[in-house]
Amino acid sequence: MIPIRGIKEINDASYRYQMPKVSIRVEGRGNGIKTRLLNIYDIAITLHRNPTEIIHFITYELGTRIKTDNIINGSYTQQIIQQAIFKYIEYFVLCPAINCKKPEVKAYLIKNNKINLYCEGCGETNQVLIDHKICTFIIKSTNQEKRNCKNITSNTFINDTYGKDV
Repeated sequence: MIPIRGIKEINDASYRYQMPKVSIRVEGRGNGIKTRLLNIYDIAITLHRNPTEIIHFITYELGTRIKTDNIINGSYTQQIIQQAIFKYIEYFVLCPAINCKKPEVKAYLIKNNKINLYCEGCGETNQVLIDHKICTFIIKSTNQEKRNCKNITSNTFINDTYGKDV
């Protein structure tokens, strides 16, 4: 286990926020070479994020494409992937408040196509200041999830009220 940190190193041995170190396996040869992220789902659970979002961030940072759920095109070392994850943590998991910087941001608040981070540790809400491709992906996927939840809720209400499928 390693500390959940951003770009800066944390040298506190008793730091309570821990995550698994990324583990990878390079597969294939030549043009078909790819990197499998073996424990991306464990990392995503620890960070309270969607694994697809983390993989998209990594691919945007490395300038590559997603092959499947946990496979990206190209051969990359563990250090390169880990640095990309630390960068993701810096932007989207750590509280942006100067006096906090704890990984207590559990979810996004999206208003007017802007991503806001609410820190459960200090109570501050801050807007994401970076203009990264992943921001568009986060906004679109969150809006899609909201639409899916509305459809499920309204259909459930209709089914419960009228006793039939619509």
